[in-house]
Amino acid sequence: MKAVFFLMFSLGGVLADSKVESVRKVRLPLPVELTRADIYTVPTISHPCAILVLCPGVNHDGKPLLTPAWSAYAVKNQLGLAALSFASNLEDLANEKGYYQPSRGSGQALLEGLHTIYGQDLPILLYGMSGGAHFIAGFLEWKPERVISWCAYTAAWWSKPSKAATNPPGIVACGDEDTRYGASLGYFLQGRAIGKPWTWVSLPRIGHQSSPALDDFVRVYFSAILHPEKHRPEWRDVDLKSLINDKEVKSHPTLASWLPDRVTAEKWMIIHQP
Repeated sequence: MKAVFFLMFSLGGVLADSKVESVRKVRLPLPVELTRADIYTVPTISHPCAILVLCPGVNHDGKPLLTPAWSAYAVKNQLGLAALSFASNLEDLANEKGYYQPSRGSGQALLEGLHTIYGQDLPILLYGMSGGAHFIAGFLEWKPERVISWCAYTAAWWSKPSKAATNPPGIVACGDEDTRYGASLGYFLQGRAIGKPWTWVSLPRIGHQSSPALDDFVRVYFSAILHPEKHRPEWRDVDLKSLINDKEVKSHPTLASWLPDRVTAEKWMIIHQP
C-alpha cells in the first residue's frame, strides 16, 4: 500500500470575511467508491467559453475555494466557475480506487454535473492541490481532450503519465520544503520524457500548504492559454531559466519547461526557484 498523507489543505488563502454570494450546491448521484459527490458553483457570465474547476485537498469541501479573486477572474475571462466536493474512503484512495481515479466514476460525475449546471459540454481548466492534484492527474489520463489547461500542485504519488493523442499544456508544482517534492518532480520529468508540454514550478521556502503566489501565476498562465492567438510559446531550461531552442528541447526534453508566452515566462522566472 502506498504511503498516504491525509492533510486537509485547500487552494489559496481565504480571508475570514471574504465571501462570494449566490453559491449553488449541486448534489450528484453517488458513483461507486464515493461517499460524497457535490459540486459548488457561482454565477459568472451567462455564456461561458469554458469552465474553471477548482479541486481541493483529500475529501475536502471545495466551497471555500470560490473566493472573490477567482470569481472576478472567471468573469474577466468568460469562464464558468466550479469547485469539487468529492470524498471516498481513505483506504480506497490509498489503493488506486475512489475519486482519485476519474475513470472509475468520479470523472463522469463531474462531467454530468457540469452539463447539468451549464447546459452544454464545455472545455475545462483544472487547478488542484494534494488530493485535487491526484484527481487532475487521473483526469488527464482519462479525458485529456476535455481539458484546455491545468495545474496539479503537490501530491504524495503519481501514476506514470502515458502517451496520448491530446496533451493539454499544464503545470506541475511543489514547494521545496514539501516531502512530496521528489514525487512531483519525478512526475514532471516523466511527462517531459514523452514530449508533453508541461511547466515545472519549484516554490521556494514552502511546505505542503496553499500558495497565493502560485494562484496568481496560474491565473496568468491560464489567460495566455485561453488566448493563444495573442501569444508565442517558448521553452526555458528548468535550472538556468534561459531560453532554449527546439533542437535542445528534443535532445534534452527533461531539462525543458514549456511556457505559453514571454509574459508568463518572465513571471515563471520569478516564482520558480530550483
